Amino acid sequence: MFSELLKVVPRNTVGEVPLEWYKDEEYIGYDIEGRKIKKRDREGGIEAYLRNADDAKNWRKIYDEYNGEEVQITKEEAKIISRLLKGKTPRANVDPYPDYVDWFEYEDNGHPLSSAPEPKRRFVPSKWEQKKVVKLVRAIRNGWIKFDKPKEESNLYLLWGDETDTADNKRQGLSYIPAPKPNLPGHEESYNPSVEYIPTQEEIDSYQLMYEEDRPKFISKRFESLPSVPAYEKALREGFDRCLDLYLCPRTRKKRVLPMAYSCCYCCREHDLLLINAGVGSEEVQMRAKELLQIGEMAPQEDGKKRAVRWIKHKKLDGITLIHHKIWLCQMWTGILREITSLQLCQVYDLQKAQLVKKLESGLREISSISIHPGGDNVIVGSKDGKLCWFDTDLSTRPYKTLKTHSKDEAASMNREVVGAMLDCKFHPKQPWLFTAGADSVIRLYCD
Repeated sequence: MFSELLKVVPRNTVGEVPLEWYKDEEYIGYDIEGRKIKKRDREGGIEAYLRNADDAKNWRKIYDEYNGEEVQITKEEAKIISRLLKGKTPRANVDPYPDYVDWFEYEDNGHPLSSAPEPKRRFVPSKWEQKKVVKLVRAIRNGWIKFDKPKEESNLYLLWGDETDTADNKRQGLSYIPAPKPNLPGHEESYNPSVEYIPTQEEIDSYQLMYEEDRPKFISKRFESLPSVPAYEKALREGFDRCLDLYLCPRTRKKRVLPMAYSCCYCCREHDLLLINAGVGSEEVQMRAKELLQIGEMAPQEDGKKRAVRWIKHKKLDGITLIHHKIWLCQMWTGILREITSLQLCQVYDLQKAQLVKKLESGLREISSISIHPGGDNVIVGSKDGKLCWFDTDLSTRPYKTLKTHSKDEAASMNREVVGAMLDCKFHPKQPWLFTAGADSVIRLYCD
């Protein structure tokens, strides 16, 4: 088709000259017979619209400014133009990216392209390259070739400017702090929750009296099956609030506290203690002891209530006895693992599977006490020779750190039984503290 277009003789015979030469003339050139080719009159918008409405093939007509006439393209030419505008080849049956055939690594080749032996020059160093290297080395030694000196960093700074907060003046810039992860859904967000998670109508009405920030964001409902659960109506709002929190709320890097204390910060020495036994001694001594330990009855109050603390003046002693109620606290780690100790080993058992999980090798002479961290992953073992072993069960079965807290020379002898240096050790239930008590009448507090 392109060859046919090239064979068409142009109407204008002036040659390939710019049409700007005829911009002030009424014609644009001459035809074969020597007559002037007049310019086309400008067409208004209304006339162009009416012509497009009357002629359905008007969109395929193109005005040739060089010859001063309209040319109607065919459908094949229109397809070619559309493919060229899309960056494709003019013809659809042409593959612009054929498979490359590597003739040197062709799989079906029966014979090599060249079976000539390798020349000797490929195994001998090049003499010309050696001469070039010697020439460059001589030029560098004589100073003819100079390398660029490293640029010196400027130490200038603003004398009266505060540049501590700008990120450009920090070597490392801002430290990356990861965003907090959203809370995982619980039992109350199930499609079939338990009865205790479903609020009554009175509770739902009471939510309206609360402040907006105190109201529960989700009210549990029960559905028969999972496909019957409708779309969450507050999903878009919660996603928007999440984006606002990540964008506006500042992030702080939390200081990680070690689960086990390693430095002794307080030491409680021994104190004098008076023991009173009302059943030992003569009758007079026993009577005096009972009178000293006697507690008087509390006078009734006007309102009929009993006080937790009361003051009673003793008859014979110049003092005041304070009586109050005792509150016993007990906290234990309720996990599926249980530690059992022998003289030198600490064995961890899985109560659900009823099998031995691991053995903690303390290396101590004789274990006297054991304490488990509330998290369940750290174990402290004390011995009678005054040593303390800290085990990290997630790290290894050997002690992570060994402390010598109490002296083994100060052992107490009572009833022909020698009491070891380490009597007891306990973790604090909330704080990262460790308490140790020894036979040397010393209680030590270890903290970070």
